[in-house]
Amino acid sequence: RSAKLLQRCLSLSCHAGVSQCRVATSDAPLVEREIRELQIPVPYGHLAAKQWLPTSAEDPHRRVLLLHGWQDNAGSFDHIVPRLDPRWHAVALDFTGHGLSSHLPKGVAYMSIQFWFDVWRAAQHLEWNQFSVIGHSLGGHVGLHFGCLFPEKVQNLVMIDSLGPYYDQASKAAKVFREVIEGNMRLEQKDLSKPPIYTEEQVIKMYTEKIALGYLPDNVRTLMKRGCKSVGDGRYVFTKDARLRYIHWIRCDSAALKEYCKGYTNNLLALVAIPGLGGSSAKRKIVSDTLAQNCRTFKIIDVKGNHHVHMSFPDIVAGHIRSFLDPQ
Repeated sequence: RSAKLLQRCLSLSCHAGVSQCRVATSDAPLVEREIRELQIPVPYGHLAAKQWLPTSAEDPHRRVLLLHGWQDNAGSFDHIVPRLDPRWHAVALDFTGHGLSSHLPKGVAYMSIQFWFDVWRAAQHLEWNQFSVIGHSLGGHVGLHFGCLFPEKVQNLVMIDSLGPYYDQASKAAKVFREVIEGNMRLEQKDLSKPPIYTEEQVIKMYTEKIALGYLPDNVRTLMKRGCKSVGDGRYVFTKDARLRYIHWIRCDSAALKEYCKGYTNNLLALVAIPGLGGSSAKRKIVSDTLAQNCRTFKIIDVKGNHHVHMSFPDIVAGHIRSFLDPQ
């Protein structure tokens, strides 16, 4: 596809109807900001995070927590944050078992609710009583779940290619549970202290050819900064926990999901990558209709690009986010 095609977008507001087709870009100059690495204490070690300090006095209404996708890490937002308003205090989290964060103790299986605890612990450590969330893929789902449970905490929510719901047909429940248990039991028999070793080229090929999530080579190189550890001679091991392959996702049926989504009543922007993995329009409608009826403001914007559109086309995505977080 040509670059022009990839930069086209269709903007649709569920409250206001169809708006003019437009391209939002972040034209503001990049501002140099102080960046820090954080370690947030948790009972099993620490949560790692990357912090961009605001360029002006701390504003409690300009705090944003950035949540990455499944098996990605905080580096997912390296290209987005510099294009946001520098007055925002931004913290990108490595979920438990991802990036530079600690893994769960041996013998403990991963459940998606773990990441909801991560958000609580991060906000508590930062002493943020209220904040906004930008979440990609899994991170968007985590942000929505957390916002539905604690709407008084999440002022604004941006979901990047993650509006499609997680839910299983009742007939598949037993099969899913069995796969989670069997997968975790197989890993328990392996020596995970000796992970496979790869060259950079092998890591890039693994992500771009074997994982159907639309990674570009540059996306992989960015994620490798936190997602891989050098063992010398140009070779690497992954830092993520192998048990993440067999995570148990907390899901409910469509009727329960609709009721659940009534809990979030603040502002929500959903950026849907075309093509991406945000689910079909029919699946999105399951939650979007409920959110449109209950949110203070609710907007869906289709953006041409891959699932990692925020990494591949950060100017366009950041432009939409800036307009949403700081409307003129």
